[in-house]
Parts: sequence; structure tokens; C-alpha cells
Amino acid sequence: PEAEPPKATLEDHINKALRIWAVLKRNWLPVFAATALCALLGNASVFVSPPPSEAVVRLRLTPKPATEDVFQRGVESREERERFFQTAEQNFMSRSLVEKTLATLGIRQPSKEVVTITMNRLSLEGIVKGTYEGAYVDTDPERAVRYLAAHVRNYLDGHVDKTIHVIQAEVDFLSKSLKENEEQLQRT
Repeated sequence: PEAEPPKATLEDHINKALRIWAVLKRNWLPVFAATALCALLGNASVFVSPPPSEAVVRLRLTPKPATEDVFQRGVESREERERFFQTAEQNFMSRSLVEKTLATLGIRQPSKEVVTITMNRLSLEGIVKGTYEGAYVDTDPERAVRYLAAHVRNYLDGHVDKTIHVIQAEVDFLSKSLKENEEQLQRT
């Protein structure tokens, strides 16, 4: 069996600390200069490779209220709400909306790589029921804010256009039904 080396005593630790102190005392100027230079280089690296900036927005999404009694519909209503939120998330992160936002910012016909990179920098996460946090990460904070503002504007405009289209379809249907009913009343 191998003999265990003797354990270091307090005196050994003190002697070791004194030797380190003696080396530092003799070489304080190079040690200080090296430390200062490393600190300076660390701070300067921010200018060479800036950390990413994140623009953040919170969105409150509310589905169209059900026309029937929620208690009668039960599970179906819950499934519709889940589908609404899933669709909203998919629309926010969609390739077509990202391309539209890039076009809004003056980048016409972006390459697939640019669109993919932009999509990877974009996120949408649910934080509480119906409230989402959208974010865009970029090295330039102004560009991050500009992109996210344009993206949210396009997203909301798309929802407004879709809602107007649905309402117009309902109005057209009701107008047609009214006209048919009036014609039927005139015949009788």
C-alpha cells in the first residue's frame, strides 16, 4: 500500500501565501498591467461584437365571443378557443408575414436565408391566458424596434382585413337573404 502524503498544516498554508505575496510584490506592475489590459479588452469587445438587443411587445388576443350559450357548447367552445390561439401564433410567426414585414422595411424579395434568419430571431410566447409576448432580437437595437413595430402593425392589419372580409361576407349573405325574402313576399 502507498503511503498517503502528509496533510498540509496551517504553517504550510501561511508559507505558501507568503511566497505568492512575495512574487506579486516583485511583479506588481506587470500583473496590474495585464489585469488592466484584459479588463480594457473585455470592455472594448462590446464595440467590436455588440450583444444582441431585444425588442418586446405584449399582445392581448381575444377570440370573437360565442353567439350561443357557452355552457351549451362546452368542449366545442374550448376547442375553438385553443384553435384561435394556435392560429394566432402561427400567423404571427408565418413566413408570409415575415416577408411582408421585410418588404415594408424596404427589403424587396428577400432570399430564403434572410427570411429564415429573421424568423429565427422572432418569437411569440404565451405568458398568461390570452396574453402573448412577441420579441425580435438583433444586434442593432433601433433595427430590432423598427422590425417588431412593423411586424406587429402588419399582423394587426391582417387581422383587421380578415375581420372586415368576414363581416362583409355576412352582410352580403344577409342582403341576399333579405332580397330573396322580399321577392318571395311580393309573389305571395
